[in-house]
Amino acid sequence: MLVLLLALGCGEPRTTGPTAMVGRVVDASGVPVGGLRMETLETSTVTDPDGNFAIRYKEPDLHVTWTMDRVHWRRVYRDDEDQGRVVEITLPAMAPRRMHCGEDCHYELEWAFGEGLTARLTGLCHDGEEYSLGDVPVALPVARCRGSEEPATLLEYDGGWRLLPPAEELRIEVGSTDEARVPAECEVLVSGRPAAPEGRGAWRGEIYEPSVVTALCDGLPARPARVEPGAGAVRLAWSAHGPQLDLEEVAPWASAVELAAGDGAWRVRIAPDADGVFRLPPLDAGRYTVRVEGQGGPAHTLTVPEAREGVLVLAGEAEQLVGVLHTASDLVDGLVPVDGPVTR
Repeated sequence: MLVLLLALGCGEPRTTGPTAMVGRVVDASGVPVGGLRMETLETSTVTDPDGNFAIRYKEPDLHVTWTMDRVHWRRVYRDDEDQGRVVEITLPAMAPRRMHCGEDCHYELEWAFGEGLTARLTGLCHDGEEYSLGDVPVALPVARCRGSEEPATLLEYDGGWRLLPPAEELRIEVGSTDEARVPAECEVLVSGRPAAPEGRGAWRGEIYEPSVVTALCDGLPARPARVEPGAGAVRLAWSAHGPQLDLEEVAPWASAVELAAGDGAWRVRIAPDADGVFRLPPLDAGRYTVRVEGQGGPAHTLTVPEAREGVLVLAGEAEQLVGVLHTASDLVDGLVPVDGPVTR
């Protein structure tokens, strides 16, 4: 390799005119990558079984490129670091990935690994569809859609990635229905992602798609809200003296309840307080479903019973209960009546 390095002139100070890179390609484990076609605008070559290569290029295009699966790689010549030496190109860890598309997008994924090494993958993504990307670097890349100046959003998703529109800022306020009490401490989440505090009673989150905003303040839930992109802001209602469920008579085994809006817009899981009472958020007039969770988890296959005004009606047996709560007026405090099978 040293003979080849000298023959190509890499051991001498570089001037204008033909220049060369002598290098070696190895994978993330240090194993040589042979049979890889390395290219410049001038010529091309193939790495030998030990991963070695030597190739010429001409200013100003002092770089080599190659392709692995669908990923296009580029290694730029660096004057101070690369002159007069064999360039060791160590590839990052790779793995197969799938991408789920949350919008139509002519996408470009870009990775930067330092030491002059970058990678790029392009393709077309249709909203609601999922595609194989082949073997790609496992690090999360920067994603862009053609025609947009803002980076797209790329999230870890079910062992792969999900491509979504650029993030939008969402202001979240938590307001008390009880003027005498303002929550001292809240955990605010946007589709499970923490929002950042932004002054008393306000938080700042990011939204990429229709999302559910939840808050747990002083150990009590605020009423969740489903928010669409473009909303800009949302206000959650919270109360220190909201409605309550006491399930001791019908379900003393209950470890949690799942409360959901009747239209499916949101759901929230609520644990009992120290007295075994479930403290609900203030609720607008409407219909809600309740699933009672025991040792085996919540019930999901039972038929929801007929609703009765102002009463939580439960159906099921053993530790499998599902119910419906209908209220014709806003429910902001008090003990909610419960009607259902005794499952002691």
